[in-house]
Amino acid sequence: MTESAPFSGMVVGEEFWLIKGREMVEAAVTKREVAAERILAALAWFWTVYSAAALLGVAVAKPQSVSVTALLVMPIILLVVAYAVATSVILPVRVTFDPRIPVQIESEFLAAADEKKKRLLLAQGLMILSALCISAGVAVSLSLPSRPVGEEFSLVARSAPRSSGTTVVVSGNMPPGSNVLVTVTVKSSGKSAVAARKLVTIPKSGRLNTALTLSKARGYQVSANWIKSGLTQILTRQVSGAG
Repeated sequence: MTESAPFSGMVVGEEFWLIKGREMVEAAVTKREVAAERILAALAWFWTVYSAAALLGVAVAKPQSVSVTALLVMPIILLVVAYAVATSVILPVRVTFDPRIPVQIESEFLAAADEKKKRLLLAQGLMILSALCISAGVAVSLSLPSRPVGEEFSLVARSAPRSSGTTVVVSGNMPPGSNVLVTVTVKSSGKSAVAARKLVTIPKSGRLNTALTLSKARGYQVSANWIKSGLTQILTRQVSGAG
């Protein structure tokens, strides 16, 4: 009893390699089209990820950061172009040849396969570039000083009558390290006059706490001024008096 050899039914010859060659030639187009379909699916998924990442970057970035805005907006263009290029890989490539001349058919087929390869590589590159842009945008936005979340600058003022006058107590949230000029004005004979001024350096906690003793009046206007990013910021409150 003889056992058949494992490769007894396989004949490696010209016919075998012709079949392999045909499979390779067909795959030059079909496999690239399959790859393009996978890229389209990946682009659809990446668009969802991009939307979430862009929202994160916008939420934590400084509003005036042009670099972050550019990095977060650029992937929109790149993703749209990548989607269009990947779609073009699936679509037929226009070719012109004489069906009676095999050499022309071969030349046009190879040109079409090469064109699909170039488009596929371009779509892949655009998708990778989009990922790098959004990653850089989020990284840069996280590295920049973030704007206050859930905390705004505030000013609170109240008056405490004394026997000899009135004490105006001023508090609030201010930028840490800033120099805040607290000014209290009163109305006298229909005109506003400065009753007191005080320059306060805000500690690291960001809390403003100070008091000014003034003459009695019917009411006071309390304002706090400071400089932020080269611009003067001001908060104002009205306080009733005892006069």
